Amino acid sequence: MTDHAGQGGVAMEGREDVIRYRIMAVAVKHFNRRSFGRMQLSDISRDLNVDRAVVRRYFKTVEDILNTVIDSFFRDIEDILQVFVDDVFIPAVRSGELQIRKDRLHFANPQGAAVFNGKLIDHFEALYDYLLVHSGECSLLVKESLVSGAHHGCMERLLSLFLPIPTNPLYQKIKAAAKIHLAPEIQTNILQTYILPILSYITFKENLDQLVNHDQETYKQNLLSEIRAGNARHIIGQDIFYAAI
Repeated sequence: MTDHAGQGGVAMEGREDVIRYRIMAVAVKHFNRRSFGRMQLSDISRDLNVDRAVVRRYFKTVEDILNTVIDSFFRDIEDILQVFVDDVFIPAVRSGELQIRKDRLHFANPQGAAVFNGKLIDHFEALYDYLLVHSGECSLLVKESLVSGAHHGCMERLLSLFLPIPTNPLYQKIKAAAKIHLAPEIQTNILQTYILPILSYITFKENLDQLVNHDQETYKQNLLSEIRAGNARHIIGQDIFYAAI
């Protein structure tokens, strides 16, 4: 294949991705406004001002769209967390800078603990920004988890990505590098400190916007400041105790 053909293929692939994304974005709005059983492909094509056949070219059924939206959401979340595991956590372990102990993360020096905590906050902010942009998908996950169906366990699937459990591939990667089990107490602390507050806010953000006039950036910075201050209280010398993580 010539370079010109290759460039054309890349351009066409990019256009296809844009159309697919637009279909998914409109579908998320419909999923959150009405029951899954009442939604049709024609609802999406009407909003996009295209023929129904255009939507069917990418998705044969409404269920296909739902499955793709949820799977795409989870892939993105895993990618964000994977960056922290691969670029921060595992290199620190392999270099000897970080040792995982029963009740704490032990660093070679106090500066290492402070730097690690800063990088943790940076990656949490990236996760926050993604969830904020995809608040519709967050609401959809909550909605689907409350009804019987193929995605009834989607919230459990999301929360499991932040827990040291056998079904979490990210934890298994950390476990293999560190050759140790993380303390069970870390599960509750991760959820209470980081995940549940932001999920609660983002899931019901639209309702909050209608009730009060609040600034999203201010809310985010306040949340990050609270987490940063809370973590700092659990950094003692060269150690970060699990209560902060």
